[in-house]
Amino acid sequence: MISLGCLLQVFGAILSAIIGQQWANKHGYSGLLGFCGGFLIFCFLDILGFAIAGLFEERRKPKRSSDPFPWYCWPLVPFVLLVAMFVMVPIGIIALISIPLTLLYPDQHRHIFDDTGSPEEKARLARWRRAYRRLSIVGRVRHAIKRSKRLRRKRKRQLLATS
Repeated sequence: MISLGCLLQVFGAILSAIIGQQWANKHGYSGLLGFCGGFLIFCFLDILGFAIAGLFEERRKPKRSSDPFPWYCWPLVPFVLLVAMFVMVPIGIIALISIPLTLLYPDQHRHIFDDTGSPEEKARLARWRRAYRRLSIVGRVRHAIKRSKRLRRKRKRQLLATS
């Protein structure tokens, strides 16, 4: 019998992949950033699924704290840890590198107007890229900070307008 927690985990994996990719496409980021965001959503839903499954298991069969961990699971623990490390460490390293690079070098990434823009929009994007390439690393950091503050204010205004 499939438990509710297992169904929530499968639903979380599908939903996080869709949400992460849509978010990345909407904001013009690479698919890897969308994958990392989707992975975080999946982890949250996975923990939620385990919690729900644990609640239902508690009601069905009370578990004593003195019950030992099943003997047949112990040989699998090192392999599971090893596989988890081989998956999580590279994803973490890629995220630690790609997120700051995307913030500091937005001119190096593809934008919506590259594909669907009119000739005027493509020319404006080319002018912006030329101007942005002239910035030093300090200028790029300063611009990224200004942009994040501006986006924060814009989101705040949108929230206040909708409520």
